[in-house]
Order: sequence, then structure tokens, then C-alpha cells
Amino acid sequence: MARYSTALSYVILTVMGIYSLLSLANYKLYFARLSFGIITLTSLIGVWRWGHPIYGYKINKIYAAVKKVEDMLVLACIVTSIWMKYQFPLLLALIHVLVAFLPLVIPHIYSIKKNKIKIYKDICLFYVCCLIILINCIWHSSTVFYSSPPEDPPDPPPVIIDWMLFVMFSSRDANDTTEKNAISTLNMSCGIMEHWPSERLKK
Repeated sequence: MARYSTALSYVILTVMGIYSLLSLANYKLYFARLSFGIITLTSLIGVWRWGHPIYGYKINKIYAAVKKVEDMLVLACIVTSIWMKYQFPLLLALIHVLVAFLPLVIPHIYSIKKNKIKIYKDICLFYVCCLIILINCIWHSSTVFYSSPPEDPPDPPPVIIDWMLFVMFSSRDANDTTEKNAISTLNMSCGIMEHWPSERLKK
């Protein structure tokens, strides 16, 4: 079944992805390139999948697999680029990208017949973690910009504690729902952001 409106949106996304890749040609932002490369590849496959009325459905499995990789890696690569901008160790940045695969791998370790809905819920929980890190990095950037002398190195944002909270709440109870874990993680993160101002703001 063809869906031309979806195919058109993928055409636009393909053009934007290629433009973004060309814009990054002179920069050593490898994770950003990977992110836009995945977006471009998924969009090209999506154009064929939803734009061809006869043979589009034949690549449905390929499209679903690439789409799942896009869901797991794109936002993780963006967050990893921010971690590297803050001069975190490369190993830590790589671990963050590798952790993005856990929602896909872990269910198959315990049960081959695991419900696919649970996998997507785990991916959503990982998205929550990535968004928390992005918010914290933006919040930290603003506090450093307005409160620190230019020569001072920036303080590391409290992303590590947020990540620890994510791990704690995601593995807290096997019977607990992902939605409750995500809400608990968000609440704890907001509490940390309120009670953890920059040390320079205290001086």
C-alpha cells in the first residue's frame, strides 16, 4: 500500500539530511554525521517503501529494521556529541551510544518471544533519559555563560546522576511499568536541577 504524503515527507527529510551532512563536511563531528547519515538512509528507504505502489511493501522488513535503528541511535548520537563538546572522555560517550542498543537486546536475552511493545517502551524510556541529559546540558550552558569568567573551565553538568537514576528506576522492579519508571526518573531529575545550582552562582 502506497502512502504518498508519507513518501513526500521522507523526500523532504532526505534533502535536509543530505544538506546537513554536507554542512558538516569540514567539522570533526563524527557522531553528528552518523546521526544525519542514519536519518538520510532511513528517509531514502522510506521514500521507496511508501512511494512505490507495487514493490514498496517488499522492503517492509528492511524499512522496519532501519527505522528501529534510527529510533535508538539518532537522539543518542546527538547527546553523545554534546558530551564530547563538554570534553567528557571518549569512552563515556561511546558507552552512551552502545547503551542505546540495550532496549533491543535485553528482551531477547530473557525471552525470544518478548512482546514488541515492551521493546518500544524501553526505547521511549531511553528517550526520556536522553531528553533529561539534553535539558541539563542546555541549563548548564546558560548558567556557565552568565556566571563564569571565559577562562574558567565549565563544571560538568549533573548528567551522570541522571543516568544513575535512569538505571535505578528502569531496573527497580521487573513488574513495574515503564511509564511509572519514566515519571519517577523525571521527578527525581527535576528535584536535582532545583537543588543543584552551579557552584559559581553560590559565590
